[in-house]
Amino acid sequence: MANLTNQLVKSISVYKYSVPFEPGVKIRDVNFTRRNGVLIKVTDYMGRIVWGEIAPISNSIADIDTCVREILNLKCGVSTPSFLEILNWTSIPAVKFGLYGAMKNLEWNVRLNSEHIVQLDHFVNVNALLIDEHGFFSKIEQLYEKGFKVFKLKIDEKVNYKDLVSRLEKIRIEGLGLIVDFNRNFELGTAVRVANDLSGIGYLMYIEDPVKRIGELELFIDNTEVNIGVDEFLLSDWKIVEGYLEGYRDRLIMVVKPSVLFGTECWDRVINDPSLRKVFTSCWEIGVGTRTVLMISYEINGGEVHTGVNTYSYIKDDICMPHLDVEKPKITIREIVTPISIDETKLEYLGEVNI
Repeated sequence: MANLTNQLVKSISVYKYSVPFEPGVKIRDVNFTRRNGVLIKVTDYMGRIVWGEIAPISNSIADIDTCVREILNLKCGVSTPSFLEILNWTSIPAVKFGLYGAMKNLEWNVRLNSEHIVQLDHFVNVNALLIDEHGFFSKIEQLYEKGFKVFKLKIDEKVNYKDLVSRLEKIRIEGLGLIVDFNRNFELGTAVRVANDLSGIGYLMYIEDPVKRIGELELFIDNTEVNIGVDEFLLSDWKIVEGYLEGYRDRLIMVVKPSVLFGTECWDRVINDPSLRKVFTSCWEIGVGTRTVLMISYEINGGEVHTGVNTYSYIKDDICMPHLDVEKPKITIREIVTPISIDETKLEYLGEVNI
């Protein structure tokens, strides 16, 4: 792919967006009815316009305003900065993610207008996220018939895990893969018991975020045999997780949210280590950011490793067109990189940086 990190940026326009969620969205134990975030419209010196999304995971107005100030106060130290220089200027992962997304959109737009691209018919596999056990057991066969092979099931302390394990053991579907997300809901003892009961499920791939506190992770590893997906601790406790890699590398999978981790020490270490198993997941972004997640996943993992983008299905009225179809098991590169349009009448204009 053409490398346009040195492409000169002329201006960045900044907008706020707010779109409704489908009912039932909870982010870090807080219920939300709307997704709030920032879109940046980047214009280069050739007059080409591309978009990037800045969507802090907190969904809080305070964090969004911090990102807005970061962009509007842009000072790169040079009169005509490139994408690369701007990326190096900011240290906020969500802002880096948005700028990187715009840069990748520009790269693909240039390629679409100048060459035949074989990869357009390649695809990225996505997993089916089934929020609770009722949804899992009522929909798994239907979704499998549609082509989904990997399923993610979220459980909490209210689940009857003995009954859950019994029902999972009765499923006989060839090629099925299961991720169980404890979502840091269990105390250590309960987490170990449930994990050991689940370990007999032949199609279990890994258990994600099994314990509440980072200090309990090593005890959980030592007292179970399951593989473990590490998600939330990557941001808050990366150095400790990195230490665990010395002894448990073969059992740990890094669950990477690009809009949360982009440009951090953890990001650089995980992305640049081919021996680390990693999966990429979206984080309630609208269509702009979700496409960036899919681009990153394709670049790093190729299309075969499943990517989690089901949070996009909870965006009720996406202002990014065309909408992504995440209700199917594969998304083609053509769908991901086709130039998008934004309904700017639904945005709040905040200002522009002329560079």
